[in-house]
Amino acid sequence: MNILDIGSLTPVFTVWLAGSFAVDILIAICMLSILHSSKSNFGPTNNLIDQLMIRVIHSGAITAVAAGVELILYLTMSQTFVHDTPALFLGKLYSNVLLANLNTRQKNDDTYSSGVISSRQSKQTTSLPFMHFESRGKRSDGSATALHYPKSPPTHQAAKRIAPTSRFTPSYLRMTVQHFILQISYRPIDVDLFRREALVHGLENFTSSVGLGDDANVKQVCKYSAAMAELSYHDHDFECQLQIAKFTWYMIYIDDLASTMLLALQNYQRKSLAGIPDEDPVFRAFSEHLSDMYQFWDAIPANCINCATLEFINGCILEALEEFQNLKLSPVSSSWPYFLRTKTGVASAYAFMIFVKSAHTNLTDFTQAIPDIARFIDLTNDVLSLYKEELAGETANYIHNCAAVQQKDVVQVLQDVSLEALSCYHRVSSFLKLQENEKGLQAWETFVNGYVGFHLSQERYRLRELLEGTQM
Repeated sequence: MNILDIGSLTPVFTVWLAGSFAVDILIAICMLSILHSSKSNFGPTNNLIDQLMIRVIHSGAITAVAAGVELILYLTMSQTFVHDTPALFLGKLYSNVLLANLNTRQKNDDTYSSGVISSRQSKQTTSLPFMHFESRGKRSDGSATALHYPKSPPTHQAAKRIAPTSRFTPSYLRMTVQHFILQISYRPIDVDLFRREALVHGLENFTSSVGLGDDANVKQVCKYSAAMAELSYHDHDFECQLQIAKFTWYMIYIDDLASTMLLALQNYQRKSLAGIPDEDPVFRAFSEHLSDMYQFWDAIPANCINCATLEFINGCILEALEEFQNLKLSPVSSSWPYFLRTKTGVASAYAFMIFVKSAHTNLTDFTQAIPDIARFIDLTNDVLSLYKEELAGETANYIHNCAAVQQKDVVQVLQDVSLEALSCYHRVSSFLKLQENEKGLQAWETFVNGYVGFHLSQERYRLRELLEGTQM
């Protein structure tokens, strides 16, 4: 074609070039709109969306500017081939933008799952399925502190958030939790309000007897502990439920005040073994409480409950020690997260509590299931706690620790933990069926249903918010 004839094609070229320019701008605007509408109150996801929006602006601007320059040159210098200059590299520019986006995505994934991170970027998230409280003031005798709800942590204590992968969104977490709940055949529980109030009253009488008085926040812990006992051990008699509720209260007390009474905790076991009465009335009552375990469970289960309790105290001490505050997780210490989890979860104690001696006299009918029950308790709490921890930016937990040492992203670890918890559930059920232990199977299913119901019913886990609009 003669160069002089190009003018006859001006309308066609103009529409083509203007269309390319407009489409680049339109694609960028649509992507920004979609990304912005995907934002929620899920902080880590919002950080990732912000990064993606910046990337869209950068990549869209490059190609749009190139298309715009070509359009301007064509309209002003259509009788020459100058406008072909940007056209020659426009295709390569699109290809390079695509490769740059892919490389950046890979870099983000590597950053998310790489290397060594601090296991104590903030105060260690409690491994217990309990509410977190912190110390406030002293009791009337000056020997111990009360409990209270913490306010927002100081900025310097805020956890450093690890950017999740693009799949780790509230929708994905909702799907995981829904699948988990469906797999265990969860059924809503009819709460025994009269029993619940009686448990709360019993706990409040106990806290008054050890000098904690009428602190409103202590009463809230009593309600929380009563809910755990009444829901998870729904068919146990009242005295046994009160024993479990009191045990739960003690676990919260020790977990949240460990850093303020390290020396007392370190000396507790030595004093107990030596028969030396503790100066603190709470610890004196705690020793009596542990000895009462033998009223409800046979010697071996009661011994195991008490051993798990002492292990829990050691775990709390480890977390509170200054040298562990900034402990770096090494990729080769793959067993450490689970070791710490078993120390601070006191799950085996709650596992043995399922089988009271009044109904389960033969230890061989259930003891082989205890390891899987304990693991189920820990991992279920990890799955059902993750939503509220992600909202708070907390990364010092079992799932994030595993992601660090296993060189995996949190999504993959969440999948692994959820599937392992379900495997434990099915193994326990299968074992009890093979043993033809109908009472044990019923006690196990009651516990599982109540334990999950406990998480769903407590506002601190925010699962109602996560599952809003579903049939859960």
